[in-house]
Amino acid sequence: MRRIINVMEELLIPPVAKEDPNAQEVLRAWAAHQGLHISLNVDAWNDPATWGIFLADILRHIALAYEQAYAVSREDIAKTIVRIFKSELEMPTDEPEGTITRCH
Repeated sequence: MRRIINVMEELLIPPVAKEDPNAQEVLRAWAAHQGLHISLNVDAWNDPATWGIFLADILRHIALAYEQAYAVSREDIAKTIVRIFKSELEMPTDEPEGTITRCH
């Protein structure tokens, strides 16, 4: 049975991030009002190409999590995510909007 985490219950900070004095939060994301809403640390990396590595790493973490939680193939999950990712890039179902606000 899936457990839904409500908005008032933040996800845990990974222990390794707590131990690293140079750790920084890069992204927070919420599904709300039938859309995606994010807080993003755009200054995390100077090279925008690094975000591609970040997104690939996230994909692999999601696939591993599904494998562990639901005993499904991480390779199949990764392929599904990549297929939908490509489709969404080609024909977006939504366009981002909003403004950047720097908090530092």
